[in-house]
Amino acid sequence: MSEQTNSANLPGLSPRVQKNFRSFLQDILASFPEKILSVSLAGGCVTGDYLPGKSDVNPVLVLTEITPQTLDMLAPLSRRYSRKGLSAPLIMTPIRGFSRFCAPCSPSYR
Repeated sequence: MSEQTNSANLPGLSPRVQKNFRSFLQDILASFPEKILSVSLAGGCVTGDYLPGKSDVNPVLVLTEITPQTLDMLAPLSRRYSRKGLSAPLIMTPIRGFSRFCAPCSPSYR
C-alpha cells in the first residue's frame, strides 16, 4: 500500500473500517489516478455520529471529469466495498469559476 493511503487519518473508525477504506482508496488511485482531484469522507464517520455495525462510510470523489468509462470502472468497486461498509461514492467535478460565485465566502475576499 502506498504512503499516500497509509497516511489517511481516520480517527474514530474501527481498524477493520479503516483497512477497508484504505483498500478502497488504493483501488481508486490505481484505477484512474489522472482524473482524481480529491478523495474525502462525509457523514457520521467525520462528524462523530458513526455507529460501528450500523453506519456506513461515505466516500466523496472529486474528479476532473465524469465519463461513462469512469462510471464503468467505479461500479464494481462500489459493489465490492458496499459489502465492507462503504457506501457508493458521491462523485462530482469542480465548478469552473466557483470562486467568482462564492467570493463573499472566501477569506481572500475581505
